[in-house]
Amino acid sequence: MTSSTPPSIDLLTCSASDLSNWLLEHRFENDGMATTTFLLQGTSTLPNADEIAQQIQESAAGQQDDDDDDDEKPKKEAVALVSSTSEESTTKPNNSSIGEALHDSNSPLEVSLTNPRGRFHWTFHAQGIHAATIKNPQSLIVPAGSVRNVIVFPKPTDCTQISTSSSKKAASNAKSPMVLLCFHDASPVTFKNKPISQICFPIPTTTTTTVLQEILQQALPKDDDNDNNNTTEAWIKLICHSLQLDASKAVYRIQNPAAVSTTTAASTATHNKPVWTFKSHQDRNLSSTASGMPFVKCYHGVQDGVLFPMKQGLLFFKPPLFVPRSKLHSIACGRGTGASSRYVDMKIVTAEDNNNGNDDEEDDEEPRETTLEFTNIAREELTVLNDYIHKVLIPAMKQDSEQQQQPASTDEESAEDAVAVVDADDSDNEGTRRGRSKRKAAREARQQTKQHFLQKKKGNDQDDNDDEEDDEDEDSDEDLPYFSGGEEEEEDEDVMEIADAEDDEEEDDEEEEETTSNKNNKPGANGESGDADEEADDDDDDDVVEVVAEVDATESDDGDETEEDQEDENPPSKKRRSK
Repeated sequence: MTSSTPPSIDLLTCSASDLSNWLLEHRFENDGMATTTFLLQGTSTLPNADEIAQQIQESAAGQQDDDDDDDEKPKKEAVALVSSTSEESTTKPNNSSIGEALHDSNSPLEVSLTNPRGRFHWTFHAQGIHAATIKNPQSLIVPAGSVRNVIVFPKPTDCTQISTSSSKKAASNAKSPMVLLCFHDASPVTFKNKPISQICFPIPTTTTTTVLQEILQQALPKDDDNDNNNTTEAWIKLICHSLQLDASKAVYRIQNPAAVSTTTAASTATHNKPVWTFKSHQDRNLSSTASGMPFVKCYHGVQDGVLFPMKQGLLFFKPPLFVPRSKLHSIACGRGTGASSRYVDMKIVTAEDNNNGNDDEEDDEEPRETTLEFTNIAREELTVLNDYIHKVLIPAMKQDSEQQQQPASTDEESAEDAVAVVDADDSDNEGTRRGRSKRKAAREARQQTKQHFLQKKKGNDQDDNDDEEDDEDEDSDEDLPYFSGGEEEEEDEDVMEIADAEDDEEEDDEEEEETTSNKNNKPGANGESGDADEEADDDDDDDVVEVVAEVDATESDDGDETEEDQEDENPPSKKRRSK
């Protein structure tokens, strides 16, 4: 049995009717709808599909034949399908919550997004932004109130391409910056039926200033700021207007050293305050194109990119990843693997509440922690990174803590619990040392002291080594929040502090009792006095003096006074030590 082979057809010389008839007869078995759908699939992929659909409609409207034969039915079906495809390609927003468009939606702005990747038609609305892919239309709607921050930063390649001829020429050659829209954690923004957390794109250079000025004039008729002539500032104003954001609070900027003359002037005039920008290590032996950059080169996992240290947090690019300072739980920067390594690593731990902003749930639930590591940072950058952590990031976090303080009765404790900072020891070990808040340390010390005296009461050894107790204290603090600034040349000083057990009155009573016991003690009778005090401690655990060893670099500047060495009520083996 031999199968019939369809006759061949020359695609270069055949007519449209010959091709459609061949497909209808030999491929789709006289199924006209299947043949038409197949042809339309190829038509929708052609460029200028809108114009093609319009021409087909005009051609169909010009025909006045009353008789509809079999050849005309597929043609009218094709007109209907291509017309519907054309309407989808305009991608008019189907969400009325974003309001009316601020400019003609038939002439949208073309934007190339890097995350999610693709070319989009961008339309500003009164209460949001609508974007749609140019090919295979997919809508992306960003309603007002869904964006937390807008970050404007330069491309790393644009920063290094500094012209040495003149600053004016360098400013004119500077390319447009990148814009990162960070959504709230509970943001309803989705794309292709999947939630997204951010949008990143470069400000288009093809958009003329005249078009932006017309859109601004329609959106903000009373705005006559000179910054409207700046393409970047015009885009930022339109974004903030559509998303209902306060530019002075929600917009974070990183200056491009290649365009510092123009960008600084614009941003300062807009926010009425200078913009702090990180500068990498500057070496006299290196050219200006490699030093003084607003970033440091590093790796995040297998991604090779740059890290922008900011006052508001840290930004990694590329792919973009922004860590706001409000989510920072700890940050440590120290030497990498090996004592002779030319690189240092930065380790960040973020903490997020598990209640997702629900105030009804208990606050005692431990936050969800995530560890981020940025590796292979040049060792020369360690000093400037330490300065950034201690002089910029931590003061900003303290300021945030002061703004969120509780009533005056707990102001001091909340400020001490908010941030604990220590300097790392210059050793070959971890390179970091844990700092802890006084409140948690006092609670742990109280429990350990009571447990210690209960064990002694049962007949345990009374002469435990002091060094072992110090090690136990340090081990109990491993899970406490800390902020480490990296390696330091000077050794840390151990500061001995008396932690509050309950309140200030109880501490005063303990000091009076300690003073009285010291006066009654005689040389050589320390052991007997210790035994007597030990019995008193067993009767009343609330009178126990708790000792906490703590290194706190940030509180040293606040004028914290160290306690003078006093003789403890405990036996000689429990005497406190201080350097």
